[in-house]
Amino acid sequence: MPILHLPATPNTPEVYLNAEAEEFFIRGISTSLRSIDFFESIIQWIDQNESSFPESCSMQFQLPHFNSSSVKALIRFIIFLKQSTRVVWSIRWVIEADDEFMLESAENLQDATGIHFEFVHL
Repeated sequence: MPILHLPATPNTPEVYLNAEAEEFFIRGISTSLRSIDFFESIIQWIDQNESSFPESCSMQFQLPHFNSSSVKALIRFIIFLKQSTRVVWSIRWVIEADDEFMLESAENLQDATGIHFEFVHL
């Protein structure tokens, strides 16, 4: 089964999507001004390989910081997952225990996308 692994850069998060291990995560800082392009490449990869995914998957996000360009890209990406006809996606959002700003930001993304997030506090 195909695996997508994009190492983190100073402006983009690490992406690891492994259908066989049922491990899907995006973690790190997302401050690229080209976030739409970055997440679009992930959307295209999922779209091309989704037939090999389990029927239900959990995408885990751990983004300690992201910019407004990333917000738009994340909304688009999460809505793409929500609209999947092949896979039922759940969202796990990992947040540092005392990071109220990031919790509020993730809650805003949850509201904007209309998909329930499971919040995990470290």
